[in-house]
Amino acid sequence: DKPGTYIVAAKAPNGCVSRDTVIVAQDIVAPDVATVGNTITCTNPDVQITATSQAAGASYVWNGPGSFQSDLPNPTVSKEGTYTIVVTGANACTSTATAIVDLDTDKPILSNQTPEILTCARQSIVIETSVSAQTSPISNLAWSGPSSFMNATEDPSVTEPGDYTLVATSENGCTQALIVKVEQDVAQPEVAADGGTLTCSITEIALKGTSSTPGVVYEWTGPNQELFNTANPLVSATGVWTLKVTGPNGCSKTATATVDDDVVAP
Repeated sequence: DKPGTYIVAAKAPNGCVSRDTVIVAQDIVAPDVATVGNTITCTNPDVQITATSQAAGASYVWNGPGSFQSDLPNPTVSKEGTYTIVVTGANACTSTATAIVDLDTDKPILSNQTPEILTCARQSIVIETSVSAQTSPISNLAWSGPSSFMNATEDPSVTEPGDYTLVATSENGCTQALIVKVEQDVAQPEVAADGGTLTCSITEIALKGTSSTPGVVYEWTGPNQELFNTANPLVSATGVWTLKVTGPNGCSKTATATVDDDVVAP
């Protein structure tokens, strides 16, 4: 059971002896083995691990997570973890090695501040968004929205109300979506205007401007381009007066009032 040179001798009845030499060799060299692991991503949920050996006629047995087993040198796997391979050479000697399969399926992190409301005074707003990566860098941003809206920036400017969707994609192929609702207030304020009649004894009258909309601004314009910024200005010019009422949202509405005169002498 040991390697080396063995000598055998045979002696005949006549006393003659013959000798011969036998060499017993030994092969207990374990096979070489090299392994390469991989990384599971959203783009590649199934990956290949590899094992190579220069030993002729070697056989391979892999064991891994989830009771995984394979006799292929380069099997496909779908779970992260440590995979162990036993390589057996033609001489029955074995070598063991491992391959690591990592997992990179982290999605981008998206958040946003509640956007301002579109109004008559604010006809475009910027959707302020925060986009960050956990492990894999962001590779693509894609906004979609009303009227075939498309944009690839983090903080797009929009001019229409509705739902805007941001899809962020990481280099690992993982995606995350965020829906932002943009609202609009373009309601016109309510407005009413009344004039009056000038006479020989009444040379000024108070125009009457009213609105049930809170916080409005009044602007009267007269026949001779007179301007007043009160609801009930005193005027002395006859003709058509125009009242423009502007609400807090910047939307406005107009109404008119007529000032007549009755100055016919008796």
